[in-house]
Amino acid sequence: MTVFKTPNLSWNGSLTSLNKSDVEYIIVHHPGAENYSLMDAHREHRDTQGWAGIGYNYYQRKSGTRYIGRGQNQGAHAGGTYNPKSVAYCIEGNYSTEEMQKHTYEAAVEGVKELMDFYNVPASNVIRHSDCTGTTGQTECPGTNYPWSQFKSDIGGSGTDSTSSGSSSSGAPRYGDDDLTFRQAHGDVWGDDGYEWLQEALNDLVNAGLTVDGVFGQNTLDATRDFQDMYNLSYAGADYYGVPGPTTQAKIEELQNGGSSSSGLPSGMLRRGDRGDGVRAVQEALVEANFYPDRNASNNGVDGIYGPDTENAVERFQSVYLSNEVDGIYGPNTREKLEEVM
Repeated sequence: MTVFKTPNLSWNGSLTSLNKSDVEYIIVHHPGAENYSLMDAHREHRDTQGWAGIGYNYYQRKSGTRYIGRGQNQGAHAGGTYNPKSVAYCIEGNYSTEEMQKHTYEAAVEGVKELMDFYNVPASNVIRHSDCTGTTGQTECPGTNYPWSQFKSDIGGSGTDSTSSGSSSSGAPRYGDDDLTFRQAHGDVWGDDGYEWLQEALNDLVNAGLTVDGVFGQNTLDATRDFQDMYNLSYAGADYYGVPGPTTQAKIEELQNGGSSSSGLPSGMLRRGDRGDGVRAVQEALVEANFYPDRNASNNGVDGIYGPDTENAVERFQSVYLSNEVDGIYGPNTREKLEEVM
């Protein structure tokens, strides 16, 4: 599917696969929380509820960014007989207490229409969580303020208008009194070339996985926004959200020029599959903090390879010092906490 990003999620046990042909319904949810990321949902469902992980098959942030959660595996979201024959599409927010912004709504329409095509589900079988019969308890999910009638009308077409890489997403935040898209508001950036430096930096600092072609398209926009979110440089709906302006460039230069702190820990992000001196420095710090990647190995697991043992050691460290961020990924918060502990 073209409009969904695949996050790196650590599951508590195995998932049950879901055949496309078994999917009869798409069930729309909200988490009932105004600021609630994919990782917030994943950690709550995995660590608090005791499930394998996030119960939703697909998750959308208010910014319009869409993620695969359980994907083509059986969800844990509706109870009754629905989980084995449906997929859940959850939209960040509490639409019992707040109104949905236009860019969020348009991204939801686009995302659900993409799923309708993929699973061959008609608009009549796109339902709310509150419509599910035989489930335990009562719910008004996805909220009394969710514009359901308009939503059903807008998904009633063919559902074929999906956003491919490099095109301007209708789910992007709008700008100004004229309700401009990012492409219209920032035509000096969108589609322009010469952005190899940005793509290389984002690949190096946050493992963005961008093709270094120099062209500022949708993937580069999404990666820039992720970077800005990570370092609190901007926010969804801000005039320059996604624009690699002076503040963003300064943060990139700071991380690149700083390289590593006085503790020797690298900047940016590291995760399973990464290798090198930066990984080795993280492993050494974990050993010093008594979170050994492999205590039975002669080198305590310090080998410069970010494998399952290192991921597990990072998760154990996070569970003690960053209980709201247990994902096994080394990033700015884990680095800061390791520096405090060392």
